Amino acid sequence: MKKIISVILLLSILFTCVFSISTAAAETKLSPLFIASLIIVEQGTKGTSSLISGSYPGYEGYYNFFNVGASGQSEEDIVKSGLEYAKAHGWNSISSSILGGAKVCANGYISCGQDTYYYMDFNVVLGDYNHQYATAIYDAYNKGRRISNSCKNNKNAIFEFVIPVFTPENSESPNAGVTIANTKMYSNAGTDNTHTLPGETTNYIMDVPANSEFAVLGSKFDGDGDKWYFVNYNGTTGYLYSGKVRVSASRHYSDNFETNLSYFPTEYHDALRNLHNEYPNWRFIAEPTGCTLSQAVENEYRSGNNSRPRKLVELTYMGEEWRDERAKLPDGTYENAEGNRWTYASRMAISYFINPLNFLNSDDIFMFLQLSDNDGKHTRDMLVSVVEGTFLNKDVYLDAIMRASANLVEESPVVNIIKRGDINRDNVIDVIDAAMIRKHILGIALLDVSANPEADINKDGVIDVIDAAKIRKDILNIEKIGG
Repeated sequence: MKKIISVILLLSILFTCVFSISTAAAETKLSPLFIASLIIVEQGTKGTSSLISGSYPGYEGYYNFFNVGASGQSEEDIVKSGLEYAKAHGWNSISSSILGGAKVCANGYISCGQDTYYYMDFNVVLGDYNHQYATAIYDAYNKGRRISNSCKNNKNAIFEFVIPVFTPENSESPNAGVTIANTKMYSNAGTDNTHTLPGETTNYIMDVPANSEFAVLGSKFDGDGDKWYFVNYNGTTGYLYSGKVRVSASRHYSDNFETNLSYFPTEYHDALRNLHNEYPNWRFIAEPTGCTLSQAVENEYRSGNNSRPRKLVELTYMGEEWRDERAKLPDGTYENAEGNRWTYASRMAISYFINPLNFLNSDDIFMFLQLSDNDGKHTRDMLVSVVEGTFLNKDVYLDAIMRASANLVEESPVVNIIKRGDINRDNVIDVIDAAMIRKHILGIALLDVSANPEADINKDGVIDVIDAAKIRKDILNIEKIGG
């Protein structure tokens, strides 16, 4: 399972949801409980991996607590690739590694709106089912269970749970939106056709003026991590860039419990009332998904004969009814997926784990815990109770996790060195820098030569397609950029 999570984390974060780390860090404070639970999932309770020992030959002093970039066929390949990533990003202390990895997670998921364990694994609101953290069907359930015993014992604590509300099967109620600037509608939100040079795209549909109203039918992320809304505008459907529109808020909460209850389906009421009676400080936030439960199940199950579900079950842990019948072989065994411990999940398994109604109790509800903690409600004492019995229950780790949660950066000497091509100043030229310069050329997020001299590769005072081409050549190892 560790390998599954690591590979998905690498591909999803680096190529599917790329954001400005500094901007997102300023907006989102991760819960320390989330940071700790994710480290435990990646490193186990004993923490014996070479990725966090700080003593692996050739990479002494480097750490990678979240396995970011760690992939390969052998254990040696996985460790070296993960530590190479850590070295490239300057993770040369426990604190910098936990802080850096937490920022990657914040930008890859939390800042995208996938801010619960459930949403990280079942992206039912944003609708991009390719952008999900783990393939193990009970991943969110296990993580919630990991912290529930410690958290529910503190009845004075304030916890917020974002609970998805599916559209009734016989109705549709899309969100509304309005453009906040003149923009264009495209037939596709993919990187290849929207992130070309101006005038080169072949998927242009029409201009959409500012202050135009539309209905939101769905959304997706392109290969550079930009969110696009699939909309109906005056009878024409297509994609609008999220930075040019405002969509009505969809989360609902009231301090009056009875009023708040009205935001949820009646079948949720008894379970939520029982929880409220026992934990009056807990807050239950309703979020309409914009899709029906059956649509969500189908998006995960993919019923075509040549398709396989997105979710996996462990052969030694879950019975035959949890396994997809399409994966059953003539000899009675099942197709392997991600190693011989796993096979594909059945429709019944997906239907069970994706339905919130099955988890509205004090043991399971923490899969819906809001993982951002901008108000600092999740304290160090709570963190200690969560990591009890694990390698993280030491001051060096606790301090680093609390620091990462608060987005405090360790003081370091200021060195005024311009590294051409390293636009986000993370000491590596990669797809993040390429995405930033493409956004500038497209007018989505402008850069300034004086504030971002790293983007002016050829030092001609202009950030343009020539600079973009040089970054691409550097990434492809065709022609490396000098200082």
